[in-house]
Formats: sequence, structure tokens, C-alpha cells
Amino acid sequence: ETNLCDRIFKDDMIELVDIQILAIVSLIFLSFVAGHLLRTYNISILPESAAAVILGAIYAVIWFFIPAFNNKDTDFSADSFFLVLLPIIIFESGYSVHRARLFRNIGSILMFAVVGTMVSAVVMAAITFGLSRLNADLVQHGILDFLIFGAIMSATDPVATLAIFGRQNADPTLFSLVFGESVLNDAVAITFFKTLVSFRESIHATNGEFTAGAFFEAIGSFLLLGLGSTLIGVVFGAITALILRRTLIKHHPPMEILFIISFAYATYVLSDGVGLSGIVAIFFFGITTRHYTYYNLSDTSKAGSMWLFTAFKELAETTVFCFLGLSILQEQKAYNAALIAIACFACLLSRFLMISPMSFLLNLKRKGNDRITMKMQIVMWNAGLRGAVAYALSLRLPESMPGRALFVTTIHAVVIFTILVHGSLTGPLLSWTGLSRAGQSDGSADYSHLNDSSLAPLAAPKKKKIHGFWSSLDKKYLIPFLSYPRDVYKQEQEEKERHLASELQDTSLID
Repeated sequence: ETNLCDRIFKDDMIELVDIQILAIVSLIFLSFVAGHLLRTYNISILPESAAAVILGAIYAVIWFFIPAFNNKDTDFSADSFFLVLLPIIIFESGYSVHRARLFRNIGSILMFAVVGTMVSAVVMAAITFGLSRLNADLVQHGILDFLIFGAIMSATDPVATLAIFGRQNADPTLFSLVFGESVLNDAVAITFFKTLVSFRESIHATNGEFTAGAFFEAIGSFLLLGLGSTLIGVVFGAITALILRRTLIKHHPPMEILFIISFAYATYVLSDGVGLSGIVAIFFFGITTRHYTYYNLSDTSKAGSMWLFTAFKELAETTVFCFLGLSILQEQKAYNAALIAIACFACLLSRFLMISPMSFLLNLKRKGNDRITMKMQIVMWNAGLRGAVAYALSLRLPESMPGRALFVTTIHAVVIFTILVHGSLTGPLLSWTGLSRAGQSDGSADYSHLNDSSLAPLAAPKKKKIHGFWSSLDKKYLIPFLSYPRDVYKQEQEEKERHLASELQDTSLID
């Protein structure tokens, strides 16, 4: 009898889990439908990510009032995000990035993404720490806790902004700066967060005593995380290119793509396993793979890999935003309206205090049409949305941290606020500043995808000495060894196009 009851109970639980999975799948499907409608009717006031969050919130409310579901966990899983979803998103960002435009603006992008991210984190920490002294419930938190909080909140995720940039054909330099900052910003913020958490643990190990050794150890750890992870990503990308260059795997297109995916995850897991940053590693693996491996692939895999990785990325991003909405009704969470208000204000002010001075310094070197105008700075300030990376990092806060749940809910609230408010302001701001070129092309200017000619009409600036040296080294030695020379690749493409044109002409003559 007991076994029968247990079996019935287990069967009911399995059915319940199946229904939950079906509900989540239907939510993701509805989010795709909503995104399609927003793109079809060019509705920029509501970003696709915001629509997914709203749908997730509606599902959360319905879920809450279903007796069988309201005690079930709909929490956002940090492990699932870091192990499954985030690697897909970051790898595709590196694989599809417009490298020529990225590296022509690399100085400005590094200024915003590296220096700017740390400045933003410190300013965010100073503002929240200072204002929190006015609230008796928050005085228990020290400056280091708020520095960790600032490091998390410095992780921007302008998915909504970039989607609208593509639909409205935004200024290419503006797109390049925002996109370049976003893909490197996550890596810097995660590295900074891990460094500060380690620093906090080392201070606690010395009974709260701040030592110069711990400080320099933290700086060394930050540099090691960044440089070591970059090296692993580049080396694994080069190995992938070399294997596909020297073998006959290209005769089996599905194996080519599976080979790339396997090496991408190996790069990510290895870097995390040895205490480095898998995010930085897989991003540079994506860039290296696109630069070398892509040209070793068969024609089928060249086209298939771009669309497949883009589809995976959209699925991962949509899933993340749906779960952000689903997580609004969580039990045993502490909310503090004052801290949420302070954090939202600090996000706006720290972003402004980062963008404006950095742009001023960069404009001392950028001349003419290459300058970062005041209108660009306004749009870039608005593009500092917080997203899934910030929320996932909050779930990895040390359990020993006082008021941990309070920080988690505050970050969650700020993430939803920035997605809904700043994401909705992107379209109107682009129109108001005149940085939208909608209607001047076929409307397909989604700069983040497919090939390096999407920004070809722009005049190429002069190569700087370092870039020129690297370009010469790359063309003479690395490309011939790891990939196929670009002139040979272009000749093959032109030959295929001539052959196709000839076949079409013959067909028309027969008709």
C-alpha cells in the first residue's frame, strides 16, 4: 500500500513538472511571437527583452495563484545561466562581432569597458554607501560590501538597445562603441567581482585586517584573470583553426560545427576550472575562431554556423529575460524601497560620471566626424541597462555576506527598471538626437551579424603603428599557417559568383 501511494505521488509530481516545463516553453514561444510582432510593426517603444520580462511577470502572477504551483521554485538558476546560457551568448558575440570596426575603435572601447567599468563600480559603491548611511537598516554594510555591489551593477547588458539600434539603422560609430563596450564590459565586471570577493575572503582570513599584501594580491589576481583567460581563448581558437585547416573534417559539415561548439565549451570550462574567467576566454575564442577558423569551413558550414549560433543566442537571451520576469514573486526575499531607489539613482549618476569624462578625454584624440558628440553621449548613457549578468552575479554573492537577500532583490529590481525604462527610451532618444538613419537603407542594418562588409561604406581610418604591425604579422605568417589567405578566399568567392551568374544567364537563354 505504501509503495502504491509513493508511486502515485511520484507520478503526480512528474505530471506537475511536465506541466511546468510546458508552461515555460509556451512562455518562451509567446516571447518570440511578441518579438516578431514588435519587429514587423517597427514598435521601438517596447523592446523585445522588455516584452519577455513582462510576459514572464504575467506568468509569475498566474503561477502564484495556482495552488499546485505557488510553492514551486521559479527562481533564476545562476548555475544554469553560467554553465548553459551565458557561454552561448558571449561566444556568439565574439563570433559575429564586426572585427574591423571593433579594433579600429579598440582604444575607445577599452577605455569605456575596462577603465569605465571600474570607475562606474567605484562611483556606484561610493554613492550607495554614502546615501545608505541615512538609513538605519543599511548601516550594517561596510564599504567593501558596496564595492562588490558596485562591481555587479557595473555589468551592462544593452540587448534591448542594440536590437533597436539595428532596426533604426543607428550611427555605425555609436553602435560600435555601445556593442564593443557591452561585450567586454561583462568580462571586466565578472573579473572585478571575483577579485573583490576573493579580496573580501582574504581580509576575513586576517580577522578583518587590511594589508598591503592582500591589496597587491587582488591587483595581481585581476591582471592574471584577464590576461590568462584571453590567452586560453586565443590559443584554443588557434588550435581549432589549425585542426580544421589541416584535416578533412570540412567534408562533413555537421562535424565542423560540433567541433567548434565542443572546443568553445572546453575553453569556457577549462578557464573556470583553473580559476580564470570563462567569459573572457570564450569571447576571445569566438573572435579567433571567426578570424581564422571560419575560412577553413565548408560553404555549408560558413552559412549554417552564422545562423545556428545567432538562433542559439536569441533563444538563450529570451530564456534569460523570461526567467527574470518569472522571478518577481519569490518567497523569503527582503525588499528595501530606500535601497532600491538609491541604487537606481546611483546607476544613472555613475553612468553619467563615467560616460562624460571618458568621452571628453577620448575626444582629445578623435577628430572630425570621429568625435563622440554630446548626442552620442546621451544615447550611450541611456544604453547602460543592467541585465541577466548582474542578476546572476548577485546570486553568487557570498552566503556570509550580511543582508545578502537584500542585495539580490535590489539588483533584481534595478535590472527590471532599467530594461523597462531605459529600453523603452532608446527609440525616442535615437529619433530626438538624429542618430537614427531609418529609411536611408533597406532597414536591415543589424550590425551584429553575418559579415565584415556590413559597415563597408565607411572610410577606413589610417592604421596605427601597433595595428599596422599586427596586421602585417597576421597576413604574412598567422593566416597562411592557420587559415586560408583572404585574397585566395575572395578569388574563390568571385569565381563562384561568376559561375552562378553564368548558370543563371544560360537558364534565361534556354527559357
